[in-house]
Amino acid sequence: MKREVVDDFKIQRVKARATVFFHDGEALEGSFFVSPVSELHSGRQSIAELLEEDRSYLPFESKAGGLLLLSAGAIERVALEKAGRATGLGLPSDISSEKKARVRVTLLSSRTLEGTIPFDMPPSHARVSDFLNSRRKFFTMIVKGRPNLINHRLVRSILLL
Repeated sequence: MKREVVDDFKIQRVKARATVFFHDGEALEGSFFVSPVSELHSGRQSIAELLEEDRSYLPFESKAGGLLLLSAGAIERVALEKAGRATGLGLPSDISSEKKARVRVTLLSSRTLEGTIPFDMPPSHARVSDFLNSRRKFFTMIVKGRPNLINHRLVRSILLL
């Protein structure tokens, strides 16, 4: 009887595939668990929205099959499915922004990434620096055609190209 009551309160989640990178170079392929309904738009929650939640640990199912609790603060970046293949599987809403800045990001781990940062800001705050100084924990960067969510706290510098 108790099991049925607990199941009634269980929050439905769906899997969203991604590759998670940590500052030590380790990479994990697998899936985050996102809500089938976003609080911010129609459709399911994106991985970007999940990473912005006030949670210290995020459930993640590795490709090998293990269920892990990942420290959100230890995630250097998350590589999402390519935009053409993803069809809403965790893509951030800013990926379709018309404004883009070409950049080279140097992470605290000394790795560098080159790509574009899509951003949408009001005309009074239309610089890429305004976007990067927003209160978000992760920002979107397209690297070799693949959306990546970069942890602001693990970035050393950003060079505008």
